[in-house]
Amino acid sequence: MEIKDIKARLDIGTVLKHYGLQPDRNNMLKCPFHADDKPSLKIYSTTNTFNCFGCGKSGDQIEFCTLKEGSKHKGLVKATELIGEIQPINNKPKQQKSQAKENPVLSVVEGHTEILTRVFESFRNGLSHPVSVKPKEYLKGRNLKHELLEIGYNSGQFHHRGKLSEADQKACINAGLLIPYSSPVPNATGNTFKVFAKDCIIFPLKNKQNQIVSIYGRSITNNNQSKHYYLKDRSGLYPGYPRPATTKLILTEAIIDAATLLQMPEITAECSILACYGTNGLTEEHKQAIKELEYLQEIIFFFDGDKAGNEAIEKYQTELSELMLPRKAGQAQIKLSSIETPEGEDVNSLSLAYETEIFTHLFEHRKPSRPSVRDESFLLTEKTEIKEREPQPQPLPEMQTRQTLPQQGKLNTRNPDFITYTTEELQIIILGGINLQQIDRLRITVKISRTDTNDPLHSIRHIIDLYHSDYLEKFIGKASEQLETGTNVLKRAIAELTEQIECYRLSKIESQKEQKPQARQLSEQRYRKALNYLKAPKLMERTNNDIGRTGMIGEENNRLLMYLVFTSRLREQPLHIISLGASGTG
Repeated sequence: MEIKDIKARLDIGTVLKHYGLQPDRNNMLKCPFHADDKPSLKIYSTTNTFNCFGCGKSGDQIEFCTLKEGSKHKGLVKATELIGEIQPINNKPKQQKSQAKENPVLSVVEGHTEILTRVFESFRNGLSHPVSVKPKEYLKGRNLKHELLEIGYNSGQFHHRGKLSEADQKACINAGLLIPYSSPVPNATGNTFKVFAKDCIIFPLKNKQNQIVSIYGRSITNNNQSKHYYLKDRSGLYPGYPRPATTKLILTEAIIDAATLLQMPEITAECSILACYGTNGLTEEHKQAIKELEYLQEIIFFFDGDKAGNEAIEKYQTELSELMLPRKAGQAQIKLSSIETPEGEDVNSLSLAYETEIFTHLFEHRKPSRPSVRDESFLLTEKTEIKEREPQPQPLPEMQTRQTLPQQGKLNTRNPDFITYTTEELQIIILGGINLQQIDRLRITVKISRTDTNDPLHSIRHIIDLYHSDYLEKFIGKASEQLETGTNVLKRAIAELTEQIECYRLSKIESQKEQKPQARQLSEQRYRKALNYLKAPKLMERTNNDIGRTGMIGEENNRLLMYLVFTSRLREQPLHIISLGASGTG
């Protein structure tokens, strides 16, 4: 079952019910992904998505399962289980078996997939074994968590001691997992094979059906001769084909970089990840998978911060701009951008030296690529077709496409006087902040501009009251003309902005309320020390001297009297004192 089928059959309400969560009448609930006193997570039942205004986590029903279960693999398994369609990994539909008998080539491919799946599962189990100390140390040194990733370890022992039947052994040879020696090995004890990618961390490469069709090995030994191992006739993608609803796609230079990003919900909630196989490793399979992404809006390159990485980005941006050229009439051209990796760093090394915030910062400040060279006649044709469609009452194909996807903006409140809200089409800047006193109105000063251009003519500045519907309707019409964008896009953005501002304002008001101080708990050691202090002779004299040591010089009687009045706060009827000082003269 493909991911799109799971999403079509799984309602986010079912997911919430499974985890014992119930939204209120405003579709809000306390976020289960961070400490939350007030409901800050919004459920969008029409699109089966969620967004937390507190911790920033968002996504669809599968992403919710992923965050709750701790890994993408476990999340998918749980999502499939919730619709009652979970199947063992080695089970094959009967129809496929009959097809395999009729088609020998299909039989070979399925045989490879089956043996690779089974052997990879043994690699995963081996990595979870307590004795697998060396690979775990390597992963820790790489800041990779095997609990969150679909990876394994090949110790080279999977075929020993009769673990493989004769048929499985032959299948391993055909798949390239075992390489027979050309001549007998002296003193061999039945082991006449060289093992592919021995002492390597193993990553699965998958086809469009999410089946393992090849594997990649990353050596954990200090071997300068060979660190990377691919099976012959390499195929498949890591971590797999991007989900069909992908709007933003990050391309990394290496598989280990993609694995690093997969551990960050802040990135995966907004983007799909796809690994290239080095600076010359954007294959035809990569390009075809990208071309099939119907809703794709942006491709983001996150390569190494060196000369080779920068040159590869330039080369691939040219190739992909030509590849994505023949899009459907009315569809916007896909944006190409790149993340500026610091000099001498890569994605994985950044995760070792910095906190996750470095990735969100670099992502938010990515730079667009240079404009691609495009055929002017195509541009003219594209614009003409769009213009001809405008008088028609039916929406444009682009608008129809976008309406099927959840359009969620991101509210950035780091600077309360310069709040930004960004969607795929628009950026809204709130100047001067938000009034927290008058909760019955929401009057703000905004600057609205399009994200696909820096032309100042495509921006508008205005003071609007988000609670004044008639006035807001007129403003949307005026802004739509000046920005040259659809009114539906503006309506959706402003409606979503209003909801997020309301939640933000409510959380700020709650945080400003006086918090009841928690009772201080004394440790056993301090408790005994306090008792000894109180039981010792000359308590008042010692107390007065200690007050003096804090810096209060002189006024011995007054300072001790004030101290005793202060301690009376613990009594049912505390004492009160007024202190008067003679006014100074000259």
